[in-house]
Amino acid sequence: MALVIDPVCGMEFDKRTAGSKSVYQNRTYYFCHAVCKKIFDATPEQFVSEQAEQPDNVSTLEGETHPETPTPDVEWKTIS
Repeated sequence: MALVIDPVCGMEFDKRTAGSKSVYQNRTYYFCHAVCKKIFDATPEQFVSEQAEQPDNVSTLEGETHPETPTPDVEWKTIS
């Protein structure tokens, strides 16, 4: 099992179950949910600096909310 940490919400999960992924500066980032990917894609520099801290409270874009726990049986769609 290859565990990764969602850079937006800090959730740890197996990257094989990632909801989405993005490549930024030649590095692949995995996300637990498409909402986290959308937030990351809007301002990736906020999440990739070595000194970036995980937020206590993840902001949302366009009224979207982050699920408390991703549901494995959900069909994930990548937001482009």
